[in-house]
Amino acid sequence: MGVKIGSSRDVPRRLAQLSCKGGPLRDVKLIGTIPGGKDVEFLVHRYFKPERWGRSEMFTLSDRLAETVRQWCADDGPAAA
Repeated sequence: MGVKIGSSRDVPRRLAQLSCKGGPLRDVKLIGTIPGGKDVEFLVHRYFKPERWGRSEMFTLSDRLAETVRQWCADDGPAAA
């Protein structure tokens, strides 16, 4: 299973765009949000480099990624972890 890690100013709109019929991510489910913009997105992408699919925003849902995202969502982001 893959996870997309990205940033958006309008999360509901972005989810709708990703789940458009015929798109590659038809069954999109939001698993969490953390505050921040492109700078935080860049740091999160670097942190999960071992799970990253090339240069995309897609990542393998490893145990490490799942647990870290759960913790960050509970704590309001990676800066609090």
